[in-house]
Amino acid sequence: MEYNLWGYEVEVTKKEATFILLKRQFIQWAEEYSEDMGYFYDDYKSIGRLIEYAPKTAKHIYSKVIQNSVDLLRNNGVYHIDNETFTNYCEHYCFNLSNNLSEIYEKYMELVGERQLAEEFRRYRKSTRARVVGGGFGISGAVKGMAIAGAANATTGLIHSLFNSVGGAMTNAKINKEINRIYDAPKTKQAIVDGIYLDIMDMFNVFIEVCQTVNPNLEIEYTQEMEQRAKTIYHNLVENLIPQVNIEEAVVDMLINAPHIDDYYLLAYHLLGDEDGELDKFSKAFYSSIDIGFIKQADDNAKAFFGTDYNKIENDMKYNNFYKALRHTVGSPLKDMASTCLELVSGGLAERLYSFETEDKYDQVKLKNAISTFAFFPKYETPIFLFDNSTFSNGKDGFVITDKSIYYPGGRIKIKDITEIKRDLGIIINGIKMPTSVILTSTYQLENLLNFIKTISHYMPDIINSGEHFIYKPELTFNLNEESSSQYAQELLTSLSNSDLSKYLYSFSNDVKSVKKFNNALSSYAKLGEEEFALILFDNTAFGSAKDGCLISNKGIHVHNTFSSAKFFSFDTIQSIELKGTFSKVTTAMRLFHY
Repeated sequence: MEYNLWGYEVEVTKKEATFILLKRQFIQWAEEYSEDMGYFYDDYKSIGRLIEYAPKTAKHIYSKVIQNSVDLLRNNGVYHIDNETFTNYCEHYCFNLSNNLSEIYEKYMELVGERQLAEEFRRYRKSTRARVVGGGFGISGAVKGMAIAGAANATTGLIHSLFNSVGGAMTNAKINKEINRIYDAPKTKQAIVDGIYLDIMDMFNVFIEVCQTVNPNLEIEYTQEMEQRAKTIYHNLVENLIPQVNIEEAVVDMLINAPHIDDYYLLAYHLLGDEDGELDKFSKAFYSSIDIGFIKQADDNAKAFFGTDYNKIENDMKYNNFYKALRHTVGSPLKDMASTCLELVSGGLAERLYSFETEDKYDQVKLKNAISTFAFFPKYETPIFLFDNSTFSNGKDGFVITDKSIYYPGGRIKIKDITEIKRDLGIIINGIKMPTSVILTSTYQLENLLNFIKTISHYMPDIINSGEHFIYKPELTFNLNEESSSQYAQELLTSLSNSDLSKYLYSFSNDVKSVKKFNNALSSYAKLGEEEFALILFDNTAFGSAKDGCLISNKGIHVHNTFSSAKFFSFDTIQSIELKGTFSKVTTAMRLFHY
């Protein structure tokens, strides 16, 4: 296969392509399973559970890779290697996860005052590693150590026994805090994820050595030195250390030495583009997951959408997976992007995030509950997502994202007013803590989603379509008749029951106390018109007569203050609402009057 990359003729042999395709397969497995390990880590929630379950999880992951490897061997003419044989080869050489787990456990033992045990454990690991490095299948120095598949029988067995012996020492609050800090540290999780990735890539070296040993005709054209050469060139290009006149030559050198690294194609496209489509063809020859043609289309779309801010947005969002997946559609209505966003989330967030376009009857119940409990958005807004934070997954707690706002129990934040989104035991927007307690370990995905929505919403025209409904599903539409409006008002006040303002609020009902207050307000200042009915009353009197305050009806707000005449504000004429005075829960009151 011949290619012309920016004037340089490049030829790829069949043997070269075969090797790279095999390595790409292992890279794909390493990326996929190490990401899975990250989700498992989030579920462990403690050092103790990490020590107990990580080796078991790893063995399960490695068994899948071993089975896939044996299948590949058969496809390449090696028929006498089964799972057990390949496992025996691997277990003597791959030790990354085992070593990282052991280092974490050593820190744990030192914290609980078992320094002597930690030192003994450290010596044990060194001696065990020394024994296995020199034995085994005889791989030519590419990998060393021992895989968790074998280490789980020895190293982790010792971990379990030691963990049980010192487990009772975890009584000191300060020590517990330090232990939790180790678990919560990003580098701890990264060590576990990296361990899985590196062990699987070590298995690739075992795989290639097996192929070459039993099938000498399988020549390997690529070496570790070639990969290191490409890596160095990549670094120099990124750091702008290569003269401009040599950029094309360096990029081609990098690609032909390691055509299985996707990041190299991205850098090549970023530096030199792909006007003739040759880079796209070259990447496809090695089954790269990078689609250069698609990236070019996405670039053109994003440049048109963000205009002069394109470069800044690209830099700010370079680690945002929602942005990377949806650059080609930015500018479309948010609701059209919802399904793709849901496909990108995983773990705990995937179980708690719902689209308003769902056809699932059970999910629609959650959405309806959210609307009737706290998400009281106007008819010109289109709901996109519900994040359900309720204990029983009924949708009555959490927040709703529309194309213009975020609604949560206690208030609303306009998307265009968002200045800060951060994670601190949950999601905090503009200093306001969102109800996200059910996924405290998965908030990074939610943070990325919110940042994506905030970024693109800033550039979208603020068009109000008065013909829209509350939501698009008829079975979820809220009908404003007297019966349903009264129920709606009662549910609204129920959602405010924990606020200081709630003791002054009453919904129109058969309750004796409520009836007396509404009668006093109606006879004193709130004169209802034709087809008007009362919904909510705010009692501003000292002794509970309700002759001062305000009454909200389906038509507007009736207001009466002491020594002032009664006033009525029709909803059709209200442009803005501002609260002044000494409300103890101003945001709660604002929420009430805005809806």
